[in-house]
Amino acid sequence: LTKTIKVSVQAQPVPQEIVARLHGNRVAVSPIVTVEPRRRKFHKPITLCIPLPQSSNKGMLTQYSGQPGQEPPTLRLLCSITGGSAPAQWEDITGTTQLTFTGEDVSFTTTVSARFWLMDCQTPRDAARMAQEVYNEAISVPYMARFLIFARRTFPNEGQLRLFCMTDDREDKTLEKQEHFIEIAKSKDVEVLSGRHQFLEFSGNIFPITKSGDQLSLYFLPFQENRLAFMIKTRARTDNEAAADGRISFMKEPKMRAESLPPQTPLCTLAVTLPEYTGPVILLEIKKYIGI
Repeated sequence: LTKTIKVSVQAQPVPQEIVARLHGNRVAVSPIVTVEPRRRKFHKPITLCIPLPQSSNKGMLTQYSGQPGQEPPTLRLLCSITGGSAPAQWEDITGTTQLTFTGEDVSFTTTVSARFWLMDCQTPRDAARMAQEVYNEAISVPYMARFLIFARRTFPNEGQLRLFCMTDDREDKTLEKQEHFIEIAKSKDVEVLSGRHQFLEFSGNIFPITKSGDQLSLYFLPFQENRLAFMIKTRARTDNEAAADGRISFMKEPKMRAESLPPQTPLCTLAVTLPEYTGPVILLEIKKYIGI
């Protein structure tokens, strides 16, 4: 039995900066083309046409013309047959699909509705894995969130910070109030990707107490309490008040990145000043340390 159904085609562009950040100039991708509804078997093949992958400088990694009768080994056709809202799982189907080149496009036939994607990569055996990495990054959902910083100065040259990234959470943190923390900085609403680390960079007269080479980061999930607690020290000790000032920038990527990538732009940068320290707080910390 056969029946007539309506079929739609969707195209999702993939920003080249995502590809470059993950794999440099070794990979270029086309838009992701989806035939809806997915997971349907057609009685007659349909023909799809997809633009060839373009590199960051708008030129193709591989010159596809001038290769009659054979497909360039670096060009891979990927397919995902997952349906509904399930994330795509990419498979390389280049070996079982005939590709036809027409100018800067490639066409092929299929009898299955699914997602299709072209990738030009220098290591074809890794195409499915690299496609999965790029895809997972491309579908990250952005949320409007704000960063909030509480601080407590326990010693003249040392303090404690508690950092939050909140969507709809209350800013009046009861626990921080009970533990003598003071709100010292709050950002405007900024766009933050769900399920991603936000990396911290420090400047001015404060720096975090971490292992050598480590970079602090805050993992963000929407509608949850995303909290990061850490200690900081001041660089100068002659002027305690001047030494308590600094800035914290929130970045999408860690400091250790490929040199070919352009400089990062912070999600936001907050000026922070440690609250004035007092004797009772120091005494309280000493009592806790000696168990009184």
